[in-house]
Amino acid sequence: MVAIHKVLEGLRRYFSIDILDSGVCHAICITPKASADVDGRRLRWQNERLPAFIESRQELDLSNQELRARIRDELGELRHHYTVEIKERQARSTFTFARKAEEIETVALLDGYFALLATDVALSGADIPQTYSERDGVEKAFYIHKGPIEMAPLHHWTAQRVKGHIFICVVAYLVHAFARFLLKRAGRTESVEDALHSLQRIVSYRVGGKRCLSHISTEDRELLLLFYSQL
Repeated sequence: MVAIHKVLEGLRRYFSIDILDSGVCHAICITPKASADVDGRRLRWQNERLPAFIESRQELDLSNQELRARIRDELGELRHHYTVEIKERQARSTFTFARKAEEIETVALLDGYFALLATDVALSGADIPQTYSERDGVEKAFYIHKGPIEMAPLHHWTAQRVKGHIFICVVAYLVHAFARFLLKRAGRTESVEDALHSLQRIVSYRVGGKRCLSHISTEDRELLLLFYSQL
């Protein structure tokens, strides 16, 4: 059943499925032991009966204990001259399916259409798809506030402090957006976070009143000049 739902993921509503679960099956193996204290004719007689007996018992919905009891009754006093192995096989299921024609026809009426609902009645028909396509920028802004900027949690309990915290986060987002713009304009592909992580390796120090920088790679130097030129 799980496999069927996996195959029909997203399309389950268009099909009617009937599943028939089969009963438990058993793999029965009865083999005679090497023994000299029994008449071979009796074993041959019993061996000829065993295939039909096994075939008639494999499909019965019996527990292993019930099945072994029936085998003991069949073998009688010869049961000590046989080795009995019973393995329970996983039940197999069958299923049938049919497409729901009415459901499919109803959905087909909307094929090729994507409905957008706007609460701003001032938007024109052309403005609504354009506004919808710009949602990606808004979603990324929320992601940056929740991720790199870490706006939450707020450890403030007065309205003024909460407003101040949010104001700082908004300014941080503007700086983040401007840094992203500079990287894109320069044709660089790394994110703002990766660029800042690279710049963290640069160490500034003073020697004799002169400000110096640690040895930096050419790539980090280009990043530093890219941001420093906007100060």
